[in-house]
Amino acid sequence: MLSTVTQCQNERSFLMKQQKTSTKKQLLCLICTLALIFSLNASPAFAGSLYPDVDDNAPWAWAVTLTTQQGILGGDALGNFNPNAPVTRGEFAFALYQFAQTGEDAALFGLAPFADVPADYWANSLIAWANAKGYMSGYGNGFFGPNDPLLYEQAVVGVIHALDLAEDAMLSGGYFGGYLTTGIENGLLSDVNGVIGAPLTRAQLAILFGKAMQ
Repeated sequence: MLSTVTQCQNERSFLMKQQKTSTKKQLLCLICTLALIFSLNASPAFAGSLYPDVDDNAPWAWAVTLTTQQGILGGDALGNFNPNAPVTRGEFAFALYQFAQTGEDAALFGLAPFADVPADYWANSLIAWANAKGYMSGYGNGFFGPNDPLLYEQAVVGVIHALDLAEDAMLSGGYFGGYLTTGIENGLLSDVNGVIGAPLTRAQLAILFGKAMQ
C-alpha cells in the first residue's frame, strides 16, 4: 500500500513538473510571438534616412544615408536634405572630392582658373582639383558656372572619371554616348532616371554615388 501511495505521489509530482515546463514553454512562445509582432509593426525611425524630409520608404533613402555617412552629401542648416533640389556645379566638385578619396590636398592645386570663380569662393580649391584631374571642366570660354545647376551628363562624366573608367568610355564612343554606355554597363545609372540636358536633383546624385559604391 505504501509503495502504491509513493508511486502516486511520484506520478503527481512528475505531472506537476510537466505542467510547469509546458507553461514555461507556452509563455516563452508567447513572448517570442509578441516580440516578432512588435518588430514587424514598429516604426523604423531613421532606419533608411537621416533627414526629416527623406521618407524611410523613398527609393533614394538608402543612397542618401550612405552618401551622408561617407561625407559625400549632407543636409542644410535646418537639418533637411532637400532631395528634389538641384545640385550646383560647385557642390558637385566637393562631392567628387569626397567620393574619389585620392588623399590629395585640394589646396595644393592652387586657384581655379576660371573668371567666375572668385578666390574666396568656398569651393575654389575643389574646382581647381576637379579641373586638374579632368573630372570636371569649364565651358570653354574661361567660365565654370560654379552656381549653375549640375546637368545629368556632367555628373555621369565626373563619376566615371573618378572611377577610372574614362578609358572605357572613350573606347565606347567618347562624350557623351560612350560615357552613357559605360555607366549602364557598370550598373551606375539604374534608378537614377536622369535626362540628358536636365539638372540632376540631390536625390538622383545620391543614387548615382550610391551605385558607384556598390
